[in-house]
Amino acid sequence: MKTVQPAKQRVRSKLPQLDLFRAFALFGVISVHSSSTAAAVSALHSKYFPIFNIMNIFFKFGTPCFIFLSSFVLFYNYYDRSDTGSLIRKFYRKRLLYIIVPYVLISLVYFVFNHQMNHKPWMGFNSEFSSLVNKLATGSAHTHLYFVFVNAQFYLLFPLVLVVLKRFKSLSAWAFPIGMMLQWGYVLLNHYYHYQWMPKGSLSVSYASYYLLGASLAIYYERWHGWMVRGWQERRKSDRCTVIGLLMIWFAVSGAHVAIWHSYRIYHTSYNTLWYELLWNVQTLLTAFVLLLAAFQLHRLFEGKLLYRTLAVIGQLSFGIYLVHPIVLAIYRKYSFGISTFVKEYVFWIWGGYAAALVISIVVVHLAFRFIPNAWMLLGSEPAYIAAAKKERAIIQSQSPFQNGETVSESR
Repeated sequence: MKTVQPAKQRVRSKLPQLDLFRAFALFGVISVHSSSTAAAVSALHSKYFPIFNIMNIFFKFGTPCFIFLSSFVLFYNYYDRSDTGSLIRKFYRKRLLYIIVPYVLISLVYFVFNHQMNHKPWMGFNSEFSSLVNKLATGSAHTHLYFVFVNAQFYLLFPLVLVVLKRFKSLSAWAFPIGMMLQWGYVLLNHYYHYQWMPKGSLSVSYASYYLLGASLAIYYERWHGWMVRGWQERRKSDRCTVIGLLMIWFAVSGAHVAIWHSYRIYHTSYNTLWYELLWNVQTLLTAFVLLLAAFQLHRLFEGKLLYRTLAVIGQLSFGIYLVHPIVLAIYRKYSFGISTFVKEYVFWIWGGYAAALVISIVVVHLAFRFIPNAWMLLGSEPAYIAAAKKERAIIQSQSPFQNGETVSESR
C-alpha cells in the first residue's frame, strides 16, 4: 500500500537583521515622545522649533514600523508550516503570555503612576475599576499602549488571514494593495461620514497597509532578500538607481510631511486632514523599506562589531524599553530643572530627555531580565542574549567538578 508522505515544510533561518530594525524603530518612538511637548505646545515661538518639529514628525515612523515588523515576523515564521490545531494553540498561548499579560500589568502600573504623578484623587474602588477596565479595552492607560492594543486585534485575526492567504495563493501578490484599500476605505469613511467607534489610531484597520505589506514581504522573502544584502559595488546600474530613487523619494515625502506640520503649527495654515494622513502613510511605508535595507547592510558590513552588537541588544530589549520609557521621561520632565524654551540649553534639555528615556530604560529592562524572576510578566519575552547567557551558565555549572557534593582537595 502506497503511503502518502507529508508535505515538506521549508525551514527558514533566523534573521538577526530584525533586531537592528527594532532598534531603529525604537529610536523613532522615543524621539517622538521626547519632543512631543516642545513641538506641539511649549516651543512654538522658539527659534529652535524646527529642531523639535523634525524630531517629532520625521521620526514618526516608529510605531508603524513595529506594526509592520509584527506582521512580517508572524508570516515569516508561520506561512510555510502546516495548519494544525496545536500550532494555533501555541500561537495564542505565546501571545497571551508574552503580550497580553504584560499589557494588562503595565497598564495597571501606568494607571497608578498617572494618578500619583498628576495628584489625581482616588474616586473609590468601583469607579476606579470601571475606569481601568475601560482603559484596558481601548488601549488608553497611557498614550503609547495603543500599539499593544492594536497588535492584539491583529493577533485575533492572524490565523484567519494566514489561512486565506495560504488557501488562495494568488491573493498573496495582492496583499499590500488590499491592505491599502482597507485602510483608506476606513480613513475616508471616518473623514466624510465621521464614523468613529473608538479613536481611529486604536483600530487595527487603520494600519492594514503595514500589516499586509509585512505579510507580502515575508511570503516573498526569497525574492527580495538578495537585493537587500547586495553590496554597492555588486549592484548593477539599475539597482543603484533604484536605491538612490528610493532614498530621494523617502527624503522628499518625509520633508513634505515635516513642512506641512511646521506650517500648521507656526502659521496655522489650514490643510485638508487627508494630506496629513497621506504623507504620514507614504513616509512610514517607505521608511519600512529604508530601515530594512539599512539593517541588512549593517549586518553585512558590521556583524560582530561593537556598533552591531549594541544595536542588536537594544533591538532585543525594545519591547520592554517601549513599555517603560514613558515613566523615565515623565520623571525627567517633572524633576529636572525647568529651562526657557528660547535659549539653546532647552535643546540640550530635550535631548537629555531622549538620552535618559533610552539609556535608563535599557539599564532597567536589562537588569530586570537578568535578576528578577518572571520579569517576562511585565516586560514581554526574554531577550535572546539573556536566554543564551543563562543557558551557557547552566552548561558550565553542569560540568563543574563541585556538583553533586564533590570536592577538590587543595594541592600542597
